[in-house]
Amino acid sequence: MNDYSYGIIPFSLLDGEPRYFIGRSSDADGTTGFWKFPKGHKEEGETDLQAARRETKEEIGIDVDEGNVLTGQSFEESYEFTYGAENKRGAGIVQKVNTYWLAEVNEEVEVQLNEEFSEYRWATFADTMELLPDNSRDFLVEANRVLQSII
Repeated sequence: MNDYSYGIIPFSLLDGEPRYFIGRSSDADGTTGFWKFPKGHKEEGETDLQAARRETKEEIGIDVDEGNVLTGQSFEESYEFTYGAENKRGAGIVQKVNTYWLAEVNEEVEVQLNEEFSEYRWATFADTMELLPDNSRDFLVEANRVLQSII
């Protein structure tokens, strides 16, 4: 089974150096999980980018203006995981594909985390790479390369 999500990699430029918004997921049992960017599934009638912007607003309270999204290129992350039988989708192997766009936001913006996140930070590229799971780093390397080429 394939599962597609769409998200934004929020960044802020501080002294010409990008800082990335990264949040730590909240697990259902209240414990903290892994670090990630906001993302989610598309609703009927939405474009991929509309879904990414809506999910960012819902999950972290940042309303990403379409004019601040670097739409020339998206970045894809893919990995495989297994659902157990207790999952609402049933047991099985899932090929997860997340598509992200970079978007510049003001680091001073008020962040309002929903229940999917337990904490967040604005981190340098190096710090963001340290926080992300190993299977989530390649797409950020490419996104950072593109961003560095235009700032």
